[in-house]
Amino acid sequence: MSKPIGPVAAIAWMLAIVIAMGVLQTLYGGYLVSAASGKPFDVSAQHWTDYADLQMLATGMSMLAAQLLLVVIVAAYGWRLSEKWPLATSARTLGRWILYTVVFYAAGDAVMWLARGRVTDPFDVSLYRAMSQPALQWIMAIAIAPVFEECLMRGFVLPALASTRLRVWGAIAVTSALWAAAHVQYDALGMLTIAALGLLLGAARMRTGSIAVPIVMHSLNNLATTIEVVLASAHP
Repeated sequence: MSKPIGPVAAIAWMLAIVIAMGVLQTLYGGYLVSAASGKPFDVSAQHWTDYADLQMLATGMSMLAAQLLLVVIVAAYGWRLSEKWPLATSARTLGRWILYTVVFYAAGDAVMWLARGRVTDPFDVSLYRAMSQPALQWIMAIAIAPVFEECLMRGFVLPALASTRLRVWGAIAVTSALWAAAHVQYDALGMLTIAALGLLLGAARMRTGSIAVPIVMHSLNNLATTIEVVLASAHP
């Protein structure tokens, strides 16, 4: 029999998972870089643009490990995965939320262009240019990151917070802020855009009851972003 996952427990587990993922990423990335460079392991010397392929590989592997840990935690509470992360939805519902995503993305690009004179973030462009195996970036952006982040934030934390006095929209707002805060590699405008996307993804999760809808929306958003990064990286 499944046990409820309270808001305090959900936040605590989220922090534990994120910290564990960060530690694993740092250690594994440092090991890969040290082995490739022949230099002693030095965490302070690691940069995304140095050995970018190895850093991306370490990030992907640590995120997969974090997803597995999340599955174990959910199972320990007695939940079946189909109960915690239901996938069922209709094609019409999915299509409607995809349309919302397209409109949101176009509006976000317009804001970025007006504020910056460009739609891409320099961090993403420099990282892509530094990679010799760009397929890793595509896999991370379109598959691994959306599944993990949506299962954690919209599938695990959001329902727990929605059962409190925050109610649904308060929980969506808090979850979106937490998700944006995790993207510290971006500037303030980038993080605000991510928070706004989080509101849309949270609304999709709560309105449809399906985790598949925000995963698809997240993947499409990242696909469009990656395409823009590829185009921007071709022009110094």
